[in-house]
Amino acid sequence: MSFSVYNSDLSSRSSITNTEVKNFLIKENDIDQGRVFFGSTLDKYRITENNILLTGNIVLKRTAGVGTFNNERILRLPALEQFGEVVTLTGYVFSNFGNLFKYHVDQNGHVFLEGEIIGGGEEIYFHITPYIVEYPIKLVDF
Repeated sequence: MSFSVYNSDLSSRSSITNTEVKNFLIKENDIDQGRVFFGSTLDKYRITENNILLTGNIVLKRTAGVGTFNNERILRLPALEQFGEVVTLTGYVFSNFGNLFKYHVDQNGHVFLEGEIIGGGEEIYFHITPYIVEYPIKLVDF
């Protein structure tokens, strides 16, 4: 799949460039099945130009139902590119109940989660901040 983007650099004499996008499905060994399970069959992420990760429809549920995530590793994504120092990515995601969860992605691409599930059927929707992945793409085991 490819799409076109506008290039504002007029010196190149070209205003359209093609960007390659690869889709990856989240597999069972990419989640900690003792803590979470898939909430959707469309769980995926995309990598553009072999190095920028964009999350798609990643929906996870807590295996034990109601309870708290205490900075627990729940998901594996591609490792972050290192720029001379240890890098972690931090942000917030929401559940279908409107609850806020804090996440961080370590340099290995492991996603850790903090927050409380308050009701049955609550799902966490991951739309993680885009980041640059190590190339070639590397998945580090839990």
